[in-house]
Amino acid sequence: MGSATWPGGNGNYRLETYVSVSGRTIEQVVGIRKLAGTGFRTSDRQPWSVLIAGAPDEGSFTYDFRNYSYLEIARHSVGNVPYGQHSVSATVRMDFGSQYGGRQTLTVTDTVVIQDVPAAPTPLGLDQATISSIRFRFSGNSDGGSAILEWQAQIATDPNFTQNVQTVWSNGLTVFTGRPSGTTQYARARGRNGVGWSQYSALATGTTLPAGPPGMTVRPSPDGTYASIQLTPPGGAAGVTEYVVEYVPTGASLAIRVTSTVATLTVWGLTPGASYDWHAMARFPSTDTPWSTWQTIVQASPVADPNAYFDGSQGGRGNRIFAWTGPPHASPSLAEISTPVGWITTSASGTVALGRVAGGAFGSYAARSLVTASLTGPGLQLGLAATSLARSEVIPGAVYSGSIFARPSRAQRLVARVLWYNEAGGSLGSMDGGAIVVEAGEWKRLTVRGNAPLNAAFAVVRVVDVSGTGWSAWLVDQYLDADGAMISLRNLYDYFDGSFLGTSDSSFAWEDLPDASPSRRDLTPESLYVITDPDCIVVPSAPRPPQIVNDCVVTEGQWRRFWYSIPAAEVGEWTETLPTVRVRSAGADIGQVRIRFYRNPNSETSETLDSTSWDSELILSYVPPLATVTLDGISQRATAEVAGRTDVPADHLLYGSNGGVVSWPTLTCGDAYLMSWDIPPSIPAGNIAVELELTQRM
Repeated sequence: MGSATWPGGNGNYRLETYVSVSGRTIEQVVGIRKLAGTGFRTSDRQPWSVLIAGAPDEGSFTYDFRNYSYLEIARHSVGNVPYGQHSVSATVRMDFGSQYGGRQTLTVTDTVVIQDVPAAPTPLGLDQATISSIRFRFSGNSDGGSAILEWQAQIATDPNFTQNVQTVWSNGLTVFTGRPSGTTQYARARGRNGVGWSQYSALATGTTLPAGPPGMTVRPSPDGTYASIQLTPPGGAAGVTEYVVEYVPTGASLAIRVTSTVATLTVWGLTPGASYDWHAMARFPSTDTPWSTWQTIVQASPVADPNAYFDGSQGGRGNRIFAWTGPPHASPSLAEISTPVGWITTSASGTVALGRVAGGAFGSYAARSLVTASLTGPGLQLGLAATSLARSEVIPGAVYSGSIFARPSRAQRLVARVLWYNEAGGSLGSMDGGAIVVEAGEWKRLTVRGNAPLNAAFAVVRVVDVSGTGWSAWLVDQYLDADGAMISLRNLYDYFDGSFLGTSDSSFAWEDLPDASPSRRDLTPESLYVITDPDCIVVPSAPRPPQIVNDCVVTEGQWRRFWYSIPAAEVGEWTETLPTVRVRSAGADIGQVRIRFYRNPNSETSETLDSTSWDSELILSYVPPLATVTLDGISQRATAEVAGRTDVPADHLLYGSNGGVVSWPTLTCGDAYLMSWDIPPSIPAGNIAVELELTQRM
């Protein structure tokens, strides 16, 4: 409470102020008290004003102290006052008349403190990490109106602060020791004043350094005079400022030290055929890692080969192509790795070179993608180029199988990829097979299967590395070999390159030019599962086309007919639409299934359409029990799934009209069609199911 007194006015008076604090609200009550005398009065209004934490208020009053001794003249309240110390004042004027001193003004000032817990500190980061320690810095904010009594820092290895927790007193800079290596650390801080603890600060995160040394690969040069060193930071940690490599001839005691700020370096001046011991360590801003274990590497010792002599009379041998760098016989000569024709290698994250090496998957040559500058991401491709020499023609919408043999120099996650192209050579995307990790030095056949896009004209197959478990970036001098790239319609067949005639159950042949045309695979008849029509003897093989026995085909009699409607929207106006029909049997066999296609430009129903003429007719003479016969309009082959076998030949069961040669149906011009399929009444109900698929061909 503050006060000040007035003499005069028939007595003595005192200005009194009462200040109270509730939370962050300050209230002041202002009054005048008569201390002695008979009192004085006035009818003229006298001014008053108050000021609380910079917030003013004012007014006026009259008084008559002849009848009372205390008068409250003002009450002022201010809320949401900031924490800390604030000034509170009141100013009041009284008029006692000229005979008692005239007008007099008094001011009373108080000081009020608003207190709370401190504000949460601000983290400045975790830094200066070592294998077992890390530094935490933070700064304080508001003290809440009460002096800070202490700061506290806390660290853990989880954001919920339940694992490896340390809590210590701090002055804003604390080095936590005894921390787990190579582990993410979480730190926070708080402060305490006379009111209590603040909230914790936001989290700061950092990682202690791995306990191990850097990784190191030493690759001697082909001539033995230098070695390429590839280093990797321990545990993949960031922030290496320098690598230190030491090497010494095996058996010697004085090591030679080389430093580098990058992870790839070359050491020159080595002796071909000599043995050297190597180790390395990495330096971070605040610590050094341990040294790696010594490893012994023997430098290459090339031997002069008389057969390697080049005088301009030969163009190349094996994997080498020789040429003069300038005028023949008057300039140095250059030996280069020969490249496989029709192959390509690409990478978006580094540099790779294409070459040909001996010892392919089939004993001849293989294509090699050699990494000449370390890659940083997946996507290295090696396979067939999209050129007329290497690409395969495809049927739009058809199912294709692709395969390629791959051999990496170290374990890598790989897939087979088919890339599609339109007639103009534009890319239509790609499809991948299943990814697998292929071990170092192992030939592995990778496969892929799927439908060609509707406007596809060509395809190529390649091997590609993809991210996932088992993948890591290729490093300089590592390589990927590939061989035996192949694309086939529908099924994945054994690889064929013209160097052999076939296997025990298949024979192979080129469709046109050897090594420059598609190849054909035919099943060896002796090893096939043959479907025998019990009502028709199989036509024997002959040097000329066999004479069809019409008794195998029934053209007259009673039939049960079923219909499929093919809307015009399903038939291409400028493309060909090829139907594929599947006939499935249940527990009984089926004889004589007659399938007809009718052009239906007016979209009539089966009741109004003239069914006495048709565009195409297929007659399937026999389907064994529990079998599916596929009449494939794309490949124009009939195959069956029966007795646990797939792709069993069934062409001998399929006939055209009146037992003649089959004419495969083609739907065109954007017209609607109807398809009927007839069966004899003797076939049990529910024993047959017929399915229809349509494929567009450009």
